[in-house]
Amino acid sequence: MDNDASDAARNRLSGITSQKQFGEALCSARAAADLSTRALEKLGRGALNRTLISDMEHGHRIFSEDDGRLELFLSLCGVSADELAEWQRVGREVHGIPHPVAAETALPNSPNVGSDQPTEIRPKSKRIAYLVLAISTALLCSAIVGGVNAMTPASTPPTSMYQTPPEPGFRTISGDPATAEAAPLTVTVTTPLRSGASVGRFALPAALDLDAAGLATFNYEVINSDALHRWQEDNTATPVSRGTTSLTVVNTWNEPIRIIRMTAVKECDKPLRGTYFRPPAEGGGPESNILLGVDLDAADGIFQEMYYTADGFRPSGPDYFEKNTVTLEPGQGQSFTIGAFVTNFSCSFKIRTFVASKNSTVYQDIDFHGQPFRVTGLAEPKTVENPYSGYEAMYIPDHSRMWVRHDPRTAVK
Repeated sequence: MDNDASDAARNRLSGITSQKQFGEALCSARAAADLSTRALEKLGRGALNRTLISDMEHGHRIFSEDDGRLELFLSLCGVSADELAEWQRVGREVHGIPHPVAAETALPNSPNVGSDQPTEIRPKSKRIAYLVLAISTALLCSAIVGGVNAMTPASTPPTSMYQTPPEPGFRTISGDPATAEAAPLTVTVTTPLRSGASVGRFALPAALDLDAAGLATFNYEVINSDALHRWQEDNTATPVSRGTTSLTVVNTWNEPIRIIRMTAVKECDKPLRGTYFRPPAEGGGPESNILLGVDLDAADGIFQEMYYTADGFRPSGPDYFEKNTVTLEPGQGQSFTIGAFVTNFSCSFKIRTFVASKNSTVYQDIDFHGQPFRVTGLAEPKTVENPYSGYEAMYIPDHSRMWVRHDPRTAVK
């Protein structure tokens, strides 16, 4: 073992006493490796997704007996094997997890003390070694293929290059489109997607240059009034990273029906890079509706169960409709809170809702008054130090909560 590397790790982690600080140290390790969340997710080849990376960097979901996610995270960030033990030790301490006993790491037939035979230490779980080897092999193959492709005309990468694969066992459902005259559902959508209870954080496709008079109008006549939503519509404002809305559906047929699947029918491009509005943090709370969220970075666009955390809503995994259906008697209604989450793209989408009756299955697309829902990921930063440096313009509230222009190339204090 390299004692210098181990000592360096011990010094780097010596002041960490909480789960939050440990998560911040993981974030710093990723930044030191010059890796964005997007890049780390791509290197993880499905073993590290954006939600897991975010949770780990907030101090949550760091340890798992099944997949060695902490070792994988750190290995991809360039942390040496000699430093991993110290990271493990500190992480277990702040999470209150007992340290594994020495017998778990020793060879079954360890040499006697004083023997000249070298001692080999095996990791507790082999899966992480295989996983890193598989990823390294895949990256090597990619590099070789890339070298061959360099000799042929360049092609444009597909839009789905950062999409995660469909869920294992994902079932496709077929149905006929419902006609307007015989649609099974009447739909009321309360709002377009929004990222907060009031202003929320949002981006514009173009740079917005507000002078002093324009900022005064925005602060006094737009931002805290009913005019804000009209202003956002006129400027194609799009919520960043995630947005939620509420909708209610009512059965219009004279027989019971079941909602058996919801998927996002989407079109995605690169995240918006024009102007970013970053408000102060907002509070919120859980909803009593059925909570459904869709990860638009994923290829299948399925709606998952969604849950509420201190950081807001998050999708929680498998297809909600794999184990659930929503049954509606004639005239009965049901309300949903819908969340859309994206990191790598700017997406517009409609909600394709499959409805089954005794005799047929049809689908009906839900949008916001004829317009698709929209949400965008953060623009890829130009520098690691400044996460908003990918934008052409940016506005933030000052100490008096008045909006002012801020140079996105400089850090936000």
